[in-house]
Amino acid sequence: MFRWYISTSFSKQYKFSNNWKLEIRPSINYNIGRNFVIVNGVKSASKTRSGDASISFSFNWNDIFEFSQDYMFNKSHTDYQSTKFRDLNVITHYANAEVVVRIRKNWVWESTINYRHNPQVSPGIATDIFRWNSGVNFLFLKEQKGQLKLFLFDILKQNSNSYRIVNENYVQDVNAIALTRYIMLTFTYNLRDFKGRKVGGSNSLFSF
Repeated sequence: MFRWYISTSFSKQYKFSNNWKLEIRPSINYNIGRNFVIVNGVKSASKTRSGDASISFSFNWNDIFEFSQDYMFNKSHTDYQSTKFRDLNVITHYANAEVVVRIRKNWVWESTINYRHNPQVSPGIATDIFRWNSGVNFLFLKEQKGQLKLFLFDILKQNSNSYRIVNENYVQDVNAIALTRYIMLTFTYNLRDFKGRKVGGSNSLFSF
């Protein structure tokens, strides 16, 4: 029984002018493991290889407009020493896009789209899952420590908690109940002084 894992990533930032910035982040992850399976008295060694490759890029214009896009491909394969077990393969695609617009000093609009493609799930389970979220932030109080956020989740009402699990000698397709379209209003007050912080978005990684 063993398991080992390797991962590599790279990040490069480009500055085209005083206002335009671009960041590219490719990465590759791979792991392999060996285990033993016993079902109905039949013992077999199993070997699982899985890996994913991803690429993402982000544009930033003067911290007023930000756009980011990423894509990841994941594949897992399990084979068995005994012919009594069937080899297992799982492929999944992920893609995410995000837009942030900072209007003046107090208003920030943001929107995200998440997509997952499960081409091998059982009939009746969604193979394509879209989730679109969007909202607006309002900053106020002294030093903009107060943040009021109105966010609409799953605008298209397509959210689904569907996925496939591969473990030892079986494949399990899960289709659980998921919370669909809803609105959330939150208020945040920052007790500490975070000068220079940027509100909105999850990919604000520029370090210029």
